[in-house]
Amino acid sequence: MQKKTICLFEDESAKWFGPLIYTRPVWELRIGAYTFLEKLQNIFPEHEFIYICRSQITKTYGESSGLTAFNKFIKSDDLLFINGRVVLNQTCAHQLCNERDESSFLVGDELAAFYIKTKYFDQVRLDENGYLYIDNLSHLQTRQIDANLHRYPWDLVNDAGKEICGDINLDKHSNPDTNIKIPSYVTVLNSANIYSDGNVNFRPGVILNCEKNEIRLGNNTQIGTGAILDSSKGPIWIDEDANVQSGAIIEGPVYVGKKSIIRPGARISDGVCLGPQCRVGGEVSNTIMLGYSNKQHSGYLGSSYIGEWVNFGAATDNSDLKNNYRPVEVMIEGEKVDSEDLHVGSIIADHCKTAIHTRLNTGTVVGVCCNLFGSDFPAKYIPSFTWFGSENYVEYYVKKALETIAVVMERRDMRLTPAMSELLKGIFSSTEHERIELFD
Repeated sequence: MQKKTICLFEDESAKWFGPLIYTRPVWELRIGAYTFLEKLQNIFPEHEFIYICRSQITKTYGESSGLTAFNKFIKSDDLLFINGRVVLNQTCAHQLCNERDESSFLVGDELAAFYIKTKYFDQVRLDENGYLYIDNLSHLQTRQIDANLHRYPWDLVNDAGKEICGDINLDKHSNPDTNIKIPSYVTVLNSANIYSDGNVNFRPGVILNCEKNEIRLGNNTQIGTGAILDSSKGPIWIDEDANVQSGAIIEGPVYVGKKSIIRPGARISDGVCLGPQCRVGGEVSNTIMLGYSNKQHSGYLGSSYIGEWVNFGAATDNSDLKNNYRPVEVMIEGEKVDSEDLHVGSIIADHCKTAIHTRLNTGTVVGVCCNLFGSDFPAKYIPSFTWFGSENYVEYYVKKALETIAVVMERRDMRLTPAMSELLKGIFSSTEHERIELFD
């Protein structure tokens, strides 16, 4: 595979991921065990990655990722640009990297990637909304590729189980051992399908059913007393330093991220993907959590996409199916979108919280830095920096929000950077009109 510098970009359709990408570029969304970026880095392990994205997130992303931002003077003879919401297979990857003629690569009528020489670098620019301006790429010859371009959060949720299966095979960071030592007090069905990346601490009464699909256990994972891991419907991957506590039930396909905790008696199933340092209890199905989020107590969470630093109060429940069994409509970027899907739960952006016994309706979208409490269902679209209480909606003052965020992050030995503070202040200002409309 010819080595190329790869520049990630966002096109206008990235906006349909709504408030999930207010604080990150689209390629940092998780789909399966990996983010879009991590999948590409696994497929192109020897390639350098740079990026071009909305100006409001460029600084924070540069600090957090360590990647270099694109400019027209970048030192490269050519660049391969890849849409940040694409999932490629190995065949596509070889096709893109071995291309020698300047070309654009389409999935249907959508731009998945393009390859250009230095003389055209100055034509790569962003439109007024911060997305790649593509109208000046018409000189490129076009080619169709067999890739997946995801458009909505529920696309990621629906494909999560399939992606977990592929990500286990894609993983290049470990050499799992099939000769894992399993104590006699652990019940195992087909030990040939159990893999380990290191030490695993099993407690008595554990049941591992891996007759049909593999169970992978990362280094220093802990599987508590009486826990059940059942991969009959799909693989289970418990990443390093994760802790599955007593009596928890996990039915694959499921990915549990590094240092995440599955609480006692939890029920996790059907394509759940947990990023790093999540803490999950109760019942969770068909849901993605980006990372650092908590749902530690009872309550149901299904068919949902959850950002970072979200905390669910005890007995918070969401609906992911309408009583009339009709497709769910979702409000994103001021437009009502027909999901064409019967099962759509909640889409909740970063730094949100719910109080105990909070109820969320089908297709609820919650912006950045919201607090939800009270006995009634909130609106199905909650603008960023909103408090919803028993009687009405009020604005969440940005200064108070930042103070709380700093405390929460310090509890995980992380800090709120000045750049992130400025980004959040910008989100507060840019979403003011949405709050005015809701409060009126």
